[in-house]
Amino acid sequence: MQEQALIPMKNQTVCIEEHIIVDGENLQYSMSNNLDDIEIAIYERTGQNLNLKKAYWQLNIKLFAGVKHQMIKHNVKYSMTIVTKKDEKVLVVNMHINDEWFIAGFSELKGSFQSWNIIQAMRLVEEILKEQSKKVVKRKTSKKNQKDSNLTIEKFVDDLDSLFKQRKNEELLSRDLIKNLLNLVEQYKDLNLCKEIKSYNFNENDFYIFMCICHLFINNNDDKIGFNDLKPFYENRIIVHEIMRAFSEGEHLLVKNNFIECNDNKDAYNSKTWRLSDNIKRDLFSISVSDENYENFKISKKNLIQYDSIRYKKMFYNNKENEAIRTLWTLPQQVYKVKQLSLNNIH
Repeated sequence: MQEQALIPMKNQTVCIEEHIIVDGENLQYSMSNNLDDIEIAIYERTGQNLNLKKAYWQLNIKLFAGVKHQMIKHNVKYSMTIVTKKDEKVLVVNMHINDEWFIAGFSELKGSFQSWNIIQAMRLVEEILKEQSKKVVKRKTSKKNQKDSNLTIEKFVDDLDSLFKQRKNEELLSRDLIKNLLNLVEQYKDLNLCKEIKSYNFNENDFYIFMCICHLFINNNDDKIGFNDLKPFYENRIIVHEIMRAFSEGEHLLVKNNFIECNDNKDAYNSKTWRLSDNIKRDLFSISVSDENYENFKISKKNLIQYDSIRYKKMFYNNKENEAIRTLWTLPQQVYKVKQLSLNNIH
């Protein structure tokens, strides 16, 4: 084990650097009590900015004992290292809170680090869409459908994502995006997905909101859609406020007809986020609630804990206990040691 070295980082922050042997590999760990320091250490070592305050954490019962020892030794809450496995870089951040250990993992994908749960969900959605595409292709028996065989569900999803990126980059007004989305659904009208959407007979405004939510679910793996998620799709944020109010009060058609549902089933009025309902996911993507793929999709987030939701434990004492604690702290140190020695001799 090498001796610790204090490495000055950006913005005058400091991390403790330790080299720890894990599974025969000498890994460099950056350690700190400040999550910002860990983010800066990541930037220094990878050139990438990661917002760990929005990361998803899960309990880590397999953390190597040597890492625990060093974190406890230096009395730090966070540590970070980078591991290369089979030409794939993996970035691991550990957190120690309330005698429990948590992990947030990131893998390098197309030159940037992505959270493990996002990568898992993206791959699962890709598998589901590919399977759906196979079913659609089998049903294309007419000459017309053979000519349009390039209009697959994967292509539809790519085109959908492209349109919303144009809106996000302010290359399209929302009214122009609505027209393009209507044309897109008409272009892919032979896909079951588009047939189902057309069967809903939405007006343009409801169609637009529904397509925004579908896009966020398919392309962003977003099942918690709130004000900030919808805001980029409108020029006037007041419209988004009105939409969210209508959702909360149950007045909106998408809520009344169970196209979407709140993430807080007990309190829709105070719910800040919404998602596609299970029924709609089944109808649009052929995912059944009992389907193995759908269960895996739900399980992928089941045990994840968001950083902001973790709270420190606080100890509460009654008046008598508080008085005893205050008295103990006022005792001279030597007297306390003598009393402690006497107590030990009794045993």
